[in-house]
Formats: sequence, structure tokens, C-alpha cells
Amino acid sequence: MVIKQSAVQSEALPLHASKPHGSRPGGLKPNPCRRQFIAAAIYSATLAAAGSALLATPPARAADAFPSKPITIVLPYATGGTSDMLARFAAQALTTELGQTAIVEAKPGAGGVLGTEFVARAAGDGYTLALTASGTMGVNPYVYKLRYDPLKDFKQITVLVDLPFVVVTNNEFPARDLKAFTDYAHAHPNGVTFGNAGLGTQQHLTQLMFAKAAGIQVNLVPYKGSTPAMNDLLGGHINAVLTTPACRRLSSIRARCTHCSSPARSG
Repeated sequence: MVIKQSAVQSEALPLHASKPHGSRPGGLKPNPCRRQFIAAAIYSATLAAAGSALLATPPARAADAFPSKPITIVLPYATGGTSDMLARFAAQALTTELGQTAIVEAKPGAGGVLGTEFVARAAGDGYTLALTASGTMGVNPYVYKLRYDPLKDFKQITVLVDLPFVVVTNNEFPARDLKAFTDYAHAHPNGVTFGNAGLGTQQHLTQLMFAKAAGIQVNLVPYKGSTPAMNDLLGGHINAVLTTPACRRLSSIRARCTHCSSPARSG
């Protein structure tokens, strides 16, 4: 597995708020960690296989038709989130393209470590794949003591998508853009409950870097995945969640996206 290089930018990208259009982010003063924060604020989803599968066929099996049995895409995260959606899209595409069933099997836990390790230990025959994110492959080696090497034990097949992170707030939360969010956090130290996908995840570390860059103190709330965090947000139990843009469909219901880490506005 090789890490998507666009996930680590050499130049700082501007953090855009949803309002006002074209303005510089309010509430963010120059800070040495800002470049690092923006560099970390990209979610890159990659489909990978154990070893060098799919790229080199052993001579003894060169005549075998691939695939001759179902393919499993292991999802190392909680179901119901962006990664789950992408895994199911990939499975559908593989089934259509290869004429063989591809299924998604969720194995969440430890910020993606459990499912990723499962794939690392699988046979390198192309029948067990992992849908991983940049945080799992690029951050976890520095957070956990892994029993696999993200660079040596995987071969990247393709990058499915590069997405920014977005901050989603409950509709009852008064802030509607980045400046209002930081102003409110400055006025209420540790008063903003800010959910993430779990301790040590890319979302968690991005929140820490954002808080340092903005000079605010927030109450970080770790969950076992983005889906339970979003459920608590919609239930009014927390104020905000750092997640990926798949949440945009919720904006007209009980939540709204207030700002994101993309270099340009969208939609």
C-alpha cells in the first residue's frame, strides 16, 4: 500500500467557510501548525490488496481465470459512513466489470487496525481487498504498534476518492460559519462538544490541530466510528462532528455543514 501523496500537501491550503463567499477564514490567526493542519485535513480512500496481488500472477496459476470465486472487500470502519458507501460502490463496480460477486465485510475497530491487519494476513491472491483511508495507513503507524507494515504488506490498486473534512453542527448550535464557530468556542472554553470517529483517528488529530491553529479549547468526544457520532449529533447530544461530505444530505434535516478543508468552495 502506498499513501496517496495528495493527502500530504507541501503548501498550505485555505480553509473555506460556508459564509461569506470568498473571504478569508475568520478567527484563524497565523500559526506554525496551520500548514500541518491543512495537510492533515484530506480524506483519501484507497482500495488495496495484500502483497502484490492482481499485479503479478504466480507462474503456476497463470492459466487460472481470475476471478474464479467471490472477492471480499474488507471495511475496517463502522458501517453507515462514507467508507461504507464507497466500499459498496466498489463492490458493485467489480461485480459488474469482472462478472464475479464482490461482497463487503465490515471488521471495524482500533481506528481501522483490526480490519487492515486481517487483510495483511490474508493470502495475496487478489480475493481479499481492503478499503482504507489515508489516516489508517499514514497516521496509525505513529499511533499504534502495528503487526503489519502499511507500505510493504499492501499493494495499492486505485485511489477511489479524495475528500475534504467538513464540520457538521446540530441545527440548534448558533454558529453557521467558521468565524462564528471559532468566536463561540473562544467565548465558551471547552463548551463545544466536538465528536470524532475515535481516539487517534485522522479526524481526531485534525481536530486537535484545528483547535491549536484557531487558539480554541473544545471538548472532543471520541466514538467508535463516524456513524454513531452523527447519530448523537442528530439527537442533540453533541454540538458538532468532524466528518466527510457524505453528511451533506442531512443539511436540510437536523444538521448543517458550516465549514470544510477543501481548497475551493463546492456546490
